[in-house]
Amino acid sequence: MLRSAGCLLILSGGFWGWYDTVRRWRQELRLVEQMASDLEQMENEIALSLTPMPRLLKKLVSHRFTGAFFGAVADRISRGGDLGQAWREEAAHHFSGPARRTLMELRLDGDEASVRRHLTWAAQQLRRQAQADRNRQKDREKLCTALCASGALFLVILLL
Repeated sequence: MLRSAGCLLILSGGFWGWYDTVRRWRQELRLVEQMASDLEQMENEIALSLTPMPRLLKKLVSHRFTGAFFGAVADRISRGGDLGQAWREEAAHHFSGPARRTLMELRLDGDEASVRRHLTWAAQQLRRQAQADRNRQKDREKLCTALCASGALFLVILLL
């Protein structure tokens, strides 16, 4: 009975490890896709209605995946911080990998045309990264499934 309970706990631990890893990968992919959409929306808002950056950031706070990022940047600039520095520091905190590099390279200072050009560039870079991640996602999930299942089954065999 005790061995059966141990086997069940080991298998559930392997499942939990798989689930948590896959969930985190999917969440990161959604975050990058949402950020690309938000940057495109920012570019359109600047082009069509000349919305000031602080008001635009506050408007994007309501977005599900990227709202915390925009809220943190908006909060820092409302307290008198520099937009570029706040953007880079929050990008380093909320993003990882190529998305982090892209967002940290994004320049939001300068004239309207320059800002729009940089926003378009960053959105395109994030779209490319999201597509590449989506193409690798299935293989990564299969590999993670095999690793977690075989690891859990190996421990069960050792227990028995």
